[in-house]
Amino acid sequence: MQQRADKKPVQASQNAQTEPDAKGAAGAKSKVRDLAGAGFDVQAKSLEPGKQEAPAAGGSPLGETTEELRANPAIKISELGTFVGEKGMPKAVGSQIMAGIAQEGVSDATSLKQALDEYVDEGRVWLSSVATSAATYNWIRFYAGDTEVGYIFKGGALAAIVSDGAINMT
Repeated sequence: MQQRADKKPVQASQNAQTEPDAKGAAGAKSKVRDLAGAGFDVQAKSLEPGKQEAPAAGGSPLGETTEELRANPAIKISELGTFVGEKGMPKAVGSQIMAGIAQEGVSDATSLKQALDEYVDEGRVWLSSVATSAATYNWIRFYAGDTEVGYIFKGGALAAIVSDGAINMT
């Protein structure tokens, strides 16, 4: 409940939205916007996600997490295929998986079959194309336990390692 300047409590309506204040931290004081009586356009606008900003200097052009990557309307993600085991997987994708594992140092696998059997849940790998205004990437994603992991390549070079949903540019 908020207080007016004269210290009398003010009850927010059912249509109020709570927004973090400048502190932005959980548990910090919040300001309440009362949308009761606001027109449809105002209410609809309040539900839209904020505009995506360019990454800070040194920041990832893909976002800091795969959630940010998927949510960014300026980035187009196209599914290119799902593979279970080596069957049907392009050799280039298999080579990139092995290069990513070697760079990350998470497995001592010496073959793609061994890597898929030991490190990749069900041996299932998804391949996507990620297009930004500046570049196109190949995103190889899979799960290790309940953790989303994978590798993002630009051309043939490893551009990022995905670990627990976090995008770590290389």
